Amino acid sequence: QEMLDLNWSSSRKYAKAPNIMVLIDFFNSISGWVADCLLQKQKFEERVKEVKKFIRRAHELRRYNNFNGAQEICAGLNESSVYRLSKTWLKVESSDKKLWADFEELKRELSPDKSWKVYRAHLKSISPPCIPYLGVYLTDLTFIEDGNPNYLNTTDDRDDIINFDKCRKQAVVIANVVLYQQDRYNFTPVPVIASFFSSGLLYENDKNVLHQRSRSIEPPEVVKEARRKAEKKRVASLQKAKPVKTPKTPKTP
Repeated sequence: QEMLDLNWSSSRKYAKAPNIMVLIDFFNSISGWVADCLLQKQKFEERVKEVKKFIRRAHELRRYNNFNGAQEICAGLNESSVYRLSKTWLKVESSDKKLWADFEELKRELSPDKSWKVYRAHLKSISPPCIPYLGVYLTDLTFIEDGNPNYLNTTDDRDDIINFDKCRKQAVVIANVVLYQQDRYNFTPVPVIASFFSSGLLYENDKNVLHQRSRSIEPPEVVKEARRKAEKKRVASLQKAKPVKTPKTPKTP
């Protein structure tokens, strides 16, 4: 019932979709916490290490098929105040090629491009247990709700013909959610970690404050210079990879 009628986006969402809202709020708190943790690191090297830690954590979550958790961390790393830290990201890339390549692959896998094509294909190939990314299902249900009426138009002006095609589409999405609720992880709870995340994370969620903090640790001129170096490096890499044409041997008359 929570997944019908866009209940999670209504004015009474906490009453109509309490469980979905718990997941959404937890997602937002983790991504916000990630951004806040990174922007608290005033020292450059400490900030680079912190980014690497979160990338490794995202990979661990992905390794255990926790796509929702991996996406939470990626969302924090993609927060605009973090994303603009070009000098930090350039150092992360240059100091650990393997980690950076794995991170790029993870982002490709979780990309929303072409309606999450890569992610959907990969999800079908894995074995449970799994925590899929909830946002994909909510997006699908939103498109179904917005693009299909509850009742069909008829030539005799009846208004009680239920649109069963819409119901079928909704049922397919919800069935996929239920499918991944059947298998549980066989983990031993660690009380101190569980308490840390369940008690409510304290983090700065004011976007203006985060942006000011970001500009303080990497001013615009520093970001601009880092982006110039990154572009120069990219162009050099492309030129290096470009095959050299072998000149043709002129024909003997």
